[in-house]
Amino acid sequence: MRCFFCLLLICFSHLLNGQVNFDATFENGRLDTAFADSGTYVLAPITNLHFRVFNAQNQTPTFKIYDSLGYQLRPYHHMVYRYAADSIWHFFDTAYKATSFDYYHFKNHSGFSQDTIYVAYWHPYTYTDLQQYVSKISGHAFLQQLGVKGHSYQGRHLYGYQITDTNYAACYKQNVVITARQHPTEHINGYFIEGFTNYLLYGQDSTARFLRRNYHFFIYPMLNPDGVFNGSGQNALGQGLNREWEDSLISGGTPEIDTIRHVIWDETNQKVNWSIDLHANAGSNIPY
Repeated sequence: MRCFFCLLLICFSHLLNGQVNFDATFENGRLDTAFADSGTYVLAPITNLHFRVFNAQNQTPTFKIYDSLGYQLRPYHHMVYRYAADSIWHFFDTAYKATSFDYYHFKNHSGFSQDTIYVAYWHPYTYTDLQQYVSKISGHAFLQQLGVKGHSYQGRHLYGYQITDTNYAACYKQNVVITARQHPTEHINGYFIEGFTNYLLYGQDSTARFLRRNYHFFIYPMLNPDGVFNGSGQNALGQGLNREWEDSLISGGTPEIDTIRHVIWDETNQKVNWSIDLHANAGSNIPY
């Protein structure tokens, strides 16, 4: 089994205003590279970057990441940070980049007010966040079959639930299957699933009522919990899940897809009218 996280604890004693320590040994943490270069901390990877910095109080460190693809870090994208004692994420107030295939720099002009900060490419949505949300919506009248539909390679839950208004006959409804987080780095999909689920459950306008009356939604919010938990872009076997469906159908070998494929087929009674697989990443992340 893959180690909990790739431990990376790097100490620099002669950078910027003082010593800064890096760590990524926590849920969804990921930091492959961190080293000093001309007074700046060089970091990697990009979209799944998530680490914490110790001894940050009153410091104004500058970070930079090389964008080898030329589009993953645009000058208008702003990285985010939060303090260890706070759940609110803030945008770094500075981001700049000379050319497309170049280093992206980010920093704050003023020093941090606390010792420990968490830094990420975008607001992380973790496996624990999903577990807490599933517990929160449990028992709602429009919610059916909420539960664990299977397990990942490392034993984490594959959740699923259904939403519809059971006061209307099921035989007239169309089945809509929604899957998300095959790509663990696409955190925005976790927030989308919550928002869409909240609308279907709690919305009282004519559109929400129409959707519940005419459609039966089958939602599987996180197909790759190992990747999300480990801060990886793939599952624990190094597989990109959305490219494994055909192979899973033919020969298997991808635990999460092998499992959820059968669940979808059984729960929809082999009737899928619409299928939506969510993919999105932070684009314009302008802090205003």
